[in-house]
Amino acid sequence: MITKIEAIVCAGEKFTPEQIHVITRKKEIIQVRQIISYFAYKEAKMTFEKIGEYFGQDHSNAVHSVKTVGNYIDTDSIYRDKIRVYQDEINKYKKVIEKIDVLNLLIAPLEKEIKEYENRINAIHVLIEDAKKVLKILNT
Repeated sequence: MITKIEAIVCAGEKFTPEQIHVITRKKEIIQVRQIISYFAYKEAKMTFEKIGEYFGQDHSNAVHSVKTVGNYIDTDSIYRDKIRVYQDEINKYKKVIEKIDVLNLLIAPLEKEIKEYENRINAIHVLIEDAKKVLKILNT
């Protein structure tokens, strides 16, 4: 899920994922990583350790990122609106994933049933081949 979050935020901030994984202290890149870290924690339920690993950083960077974004949301209405746009996009993605999960639950029993029918058809083919052999022996 973090890769999708990353794609959403990077597209909105006009960066590529490769650009934000470069070790740098450029404020605009750090802010993008902070937003991604915030959503990775809040939406993907990733641990701070995993988020830090994802960016090649310590977990404390992820903790700081989540706190920083939370503070900006509380104090800056323009920033809050930007985060809300990303939240909406992430929610759309999550709804699609939920629908896919439901479809997979519906498909699984059908796949099992198809496999059973395929096995039956294969057994019938074997019987037909055996019957052909018996007929050939009887006709000689």
